[in-house]
Amino acid sequence: MSYWEYRIIRKNGEFGIFEAYFRDDGGLEGFSENPVSPRGDTLNELIEDLVDRYSKSIDKPILEWKEK
Repeated sequence: MSYWEYRIIRKNGEFGIFEAYFRDDGGLEGFSENPVSPRGDTLNELIEDLVDRYSKSIDKPILEWKEK
């Protein structure tokens, strides 16, 4: 099963948090066209998005945007 996670990507000299999509073998499949923003239906969901998901992207290698 493939999966996705938030990752920091440098695109055109700027950094942003994007959704990155990975294959079962861990190889990069692709990523969202634009950076994403935190969101939630409740304040707790917003906090969870910020703290749990976004903060994990900081500990992972930065990816480079590459046009296909």
